[in-house]
Amino acid sequence: MNSGDFAKKLVSRILALLLLLSPAFSYDYLVSPKEGNWANFQTLLIDVPDGATAFYSFTGDDPLFSGFAYDSPILLEMEGKVNLKIAVVKEDGSSVEESVSFSSAKGIAPIFDDLHESSSPVIPVNYEMPLTIPENIRYSIGDDTTPYLAGRKLSVAQGNSYEEVLPLILQDKDKLYRYIIYTGDLPETKKKSKNSEVVTPVVREMHSTETLKEYALNSCPFTLEVRQWNSIVISAPQNIFIALDEGNWQTGDFSLRLDRDTEHLLYWIDVKPSDEGEVQKEKFVSFARLPAKPSLVAQRNEADKTVTVKVSSDAYNLSLVQKFGFGKRLSKRSNEFLLDTIEGNEIFDEVDFACYFDEVLQGTVSCNVEIDRKNPVSPKFNSSAKTLFVRNDVDLSIESNDDVYVFMRESEFLASEKDADKYLSRKSAFDVSKARLSNDKKLHLHTDSNEAVLFSVFAYAKDRSGNMSDVAIYNVVIDSTNYYFSQKSGTPTYVPDGTQNYPFNSLSQLEKLINENKKIKVHLIGDLKCESPLNIKGSCEIVSKNGSRITVLSDSFMNMENADIQIQNCVIEHSFTKNKDEFVQVNLFNVKNSSLKLKNCELVSTVQDSSSVFVLQDSSLKVESCGISMQSGDYGSIFNGVNSNIECINTRNSLTCKTSTAISLNAGSCRLQNSTFQLYGSMVKFYELFSVNYSLINNKFLYKEFSPNMFFADVFSKKTQDENNISKSF
Repeated sequence: MNSGDFAKKLVSRILALLLLLSPAFSYDYLVSPKEGNWANFQTLLIDVPDGATAFYSFTGDDPLFSGFAYDSPILLEMEGKVNLKIAVVKEDGSSVEESVSFSSAKGIAPIFDDLHESSSPVIPVNYEMPLTIPENIRYSIGDDTTPYLAGRKLSVAQGNSYEEVLPLILQDKDKLYRYIIYTGDLPETKKKSKNSEVVTPVVREMHSTETLKEYALNSCPFTLEVRQWNSIVISAPQNIFIALDEGNWQTGDFSLRLDRDTEHLLYWIDVKPSDEGEVQKEKFVSFARLPAKPSLVAQRNEADKTVTVKVSSDAYNLSLVQKFGFGKRLSKRSNEFLLDTIEGNEIFDEVDFACYFDEVLQGTVSCNVEIDRKNPVSPKFNSSAKTLFVRNDVDLSIESNDDVYVFMRESEFLASEKDADKYLSRKSAFDVSKARLSNDKKLHLHTDSNEAVLFSVFAYAKDRSGNMSDVAIYNVVIDSTNYYFSQKSGTPTYVPDGTQNYPFNSLSQLEKLINENKKIKVHLIGDLKCESPLNIKGSCEIVSKNGSRITVLSDSFMNMENADIQIQNCVIEHSFTKNKDEFVQVNLFNVKNSSLKLKNCELVSTVQDSSSVFVLQDSSLKVESCGISMQSGDYGSIFNGVNSNIECINTRNSLTCKTSTAISLNAGSCRLQNSTFQLYGSMVKFYELFSVNYSLINNKFLYKEFSPNMFFADVFSKKTQDENNISKSF
């Protein structure tokens, strides 16, 4: 590498380093507009220094050559992309240029009323003219944050004296609006403030060998100007001689230095001749007071966060120096000022006051003012749940830099997941008085209910100034019990998870779910076709809201072992045809060491050879408010069990085959109540009971043809009840 290339690269690197190290420089004369894509026309607002002149152009041209002179805020009614340039020319002839590119549209945010015109470049917002932002619109004050606060009524306290020009950013759905609001004084005709009273010159006679007269400072027979407290510039006619305290007498143009920590007296005498042309023999000495420099007292009102500034001496009046306004004016004079800002903003400023004594400006006094009405950002929820509906407990952490207060609404027990929809956006249940400080900002959500449970967690942040954020709401439905099944043709377009929106769709999913050794409730949506038996070893309730039809095309519907099953509101159709020369014992339910309950169901079973609807071993069965119809070839029974307990209540039973036995039970118990048993066949028997305790109440036993063996066999059994039973032919 030659020395020339090395030098070029070295210079390039140094320049790059300097650019990285140097801070971004901006004069910030251009208050508005700012870069962005805005859905409304933007305001041109320039903070022009005293004695300077501003020019602007919105064509990208140099504003000093082809621009317009800036006089006051202007609404730029321009659509599309705008390249704005401004130039501020100072008193010394130097100029500063700024530029910004933005886009705007002819739109109006839905916040305006009769008091506020959307076509105004600056929108006044104060106590008598509040601005109401709808709750569904988000807003922020200033350009440093995106809108994050819910809409509310913006105002300042009555009598506010602190003027501010603030950007108001609004977000309505996917649109952003930017407006300029002004919290300054109302017009003079509407202003309600405490005005200072004019001080009347006071003359007091002093008893002395010399005559002393005291005057107000603004009544002196010479001109004087107080420059920032410690300097007085005087211009007196030749006949007026002036002395400060015990100092020398002077006349003409001169200045005096003084320490304003203590009070001073300014004396003068008039030595002009009398009307007769003779010099006055009697000496009159006049004087005016210069009291000690006062201090300011700032009092914070914790209730509304306003600040009241008072002067320590009633002898003085103040005028607030507005740092940014229209014309950079002074406020009206008073000895007390109320300072406030709009909710969503903060003031950390040194506020200057012009101080007057006897209507003569003495200088300025300052105090630091802190008003924090900037609401913190709402807390953020971090959940172990990835969806609204979950099956397990939920761990919830709350993220915020401020203190977090939490309120959890009492759980809503729901019939199904979709019932949660009507609760999700409900805010009326939030009670701020019940919210409590969360020390670790963590929650564990758990339920033991067999129903879906909606948890609504409300949280808000609170900063050191007492400002509250908007309330954040977290909703989750914990449901470890309810699952949904919908068997539809074709491959689903979703990932099945058993929720109502994404139900399971295959029997293998259903069988696996039931066998997970936890009690669940399966809701059938639509009809179900079973081409193979369900092998169940778990606890499950199968329900259908609209009477789902289950079609069984295998030798059985359900083989249960060590299971607990309930079925409600279903129609089960069993149709099975065996292969030629094959003998198959067909049973709709094979129940072993299990509990089975059916309610409001219709069962229809049609098979070729021997069959039973229920075959039980060491199990219990309860059938209530059902209809059971079975047709088979050689032999058939509805209930067939060993060492089991059978209850049949309010149920219609119909059996058709050559040899029909409604109930066959060896050991156990049997209770038949309010039920009908209707048998068809050449050899029929209503029940065969061996070593069984049984009860018969209000039943009908109907047969087509009489058979010698038809009625009842209860070998070694015990009938505990026998009331209102009927046996007859039909």
